[in-house]
Amino acid sequence: MVQRPHRKVRFLKVELKVQPKGRCRAFVDLVKDTGDVFVGSAEGRDSTRLDIVAFATGDAIVQTVGGTEETLVVRGAVMLPTFGTKVVVAGASVFYENQKAFVQGICMVNDDPHRAAALAILNATNRFFGIG
Repeated sequence: MVQRPHRKVRFLKVELKVQPKGRCRAFVDLVKDTGDVFVGSAEGRDSTRLDIVAFATGDAIVQTVGGTEETLVVRGAVMLPTFGTKVVVAGASVFYENQKAFVQGICMVNDDPHRAAALAILNATNRFFGIG
């Protein structure tokens, strides 16, 4: 079996709660290697669930690195067909320790597109922040 490198931050779960008037709220839990759990949240239109999950993941990531709202600005997430399967591609702008970049991440959907959206943002940011 392939040995994967140790991850400082790991995905735990995503939860979506449908709200009245076509809205929903996402909660994404991340855990640091210290055992500390960070819960990010975001709210928006129910029709933009992947974006909302990506925003919630971004919120949790900012908490893990001790950043501010300017540290990570998630641009969104989209599901695309690729090579006979579906993937989620996500993008974000990051500004951290005087470095600035636009990062993109990708994750195969498998059974849960919301989980894939969260993992795509983690994929996009993990090398920049040194958390992956």
